Amino acid sequence: MSRYAFALKPKWILGHAIVIAMVIGFVSAGFWQISRLHQREAYNNHVVANMEAPIAPVGEVLPKDADFATTTRELNRRVTATGRYLADQDILITAQASPDSIPGVWIVSPLLLADGRVLLVNRGWLPSTGTITRPPADTRPPSGIVTVVGLVSETQTKSEGESPETNHAYQPTFLRIDVKRIQRQFTQPLLPAFLLRQAQKPADVGSGQPHNLAVPELSSGPHLSYAIQWFAFTLLALLGYPMLIWLIGRERQRTPAGPIDPETLPEGAFVDEDGTIDMTAVPDASAALRRGDTSRR
Repeated sequence: MSRYAFALKPKWILGHAIVIAMVIGFVSAGFWQISRLHQREAYNNHVVANMEAPIAPVGEVLPKDADFATTTRELNRRVTATGRYLADQDILITAQASPDSIPGVWIVSPLLLADGRVLLVNRGWLPSTGTITRPPADTRPPSGIVTVVGLVSETQTKSEGESPETNHAYQPTFLRIDVKRIQRQFTQPLLPAFLLRQAQKPADVGSGQPHNLAVPELSSGPHLSYAIQWFAFTLLALLGYPMLIWLIGRERQRTPAGPIDPETLPEGAFVDEDGTIDMTAVPDASAALRRGDTSRR
């Protein structure tokens, strides 16, 4: 009988099914990561195209009927916005490190536009180790009409496991630029985005003005490396499991030197239809092997 007849036993058939299910799962996960990579690349290409588009007034890019989905489509569009900053209504966004990992805060100022809406402008970064709890007086924006040039940026939302924002009617500090949450402390409607400032006329004049933020870098993410890992798991399963069956079959094919006396076998062991000692039910495998070796002499 074939040396691999054991592989048709019920317990081995169950093992085959488990390995097949694992392979299907590994392959599916790998192709899902490839799909996510393609989505990220398409998203990056869209953002780059927006950045290369001609600069436009914010009212044209985000008209009055614009929503948060519109912002996603127009992400990183360079726009101009003209209006006046609302005095003493600046906001701090805490726990924002610089590219060099220096702790700090963002200064966000509300800009009142001619159409009556308010655009939140991220004016930049200030170093802080937690000592700044309100926007400092020397970071105030200029009074009067200003024109700001910047990038349309998406509202930020709470991640899983993160503490929710407090529910006060007004607060000077936030953990993120959450437009929906910040809307509660303004009577004027907010645009469904914030502006990452790049330039402004007239420029800020205070001695402690924030530093402009760099344009966020685009990345393809870890999807390709994850896909490679899942396909590597698939390869291991496809090569390793048949190798295991082959090794077991080769071991079972070995012919004993003489007839096997069933009386000499340990309790639980028996000679199967291939003439091979099956010791899977023996409690102590090492003892069973020793007894089996004795029976072959």
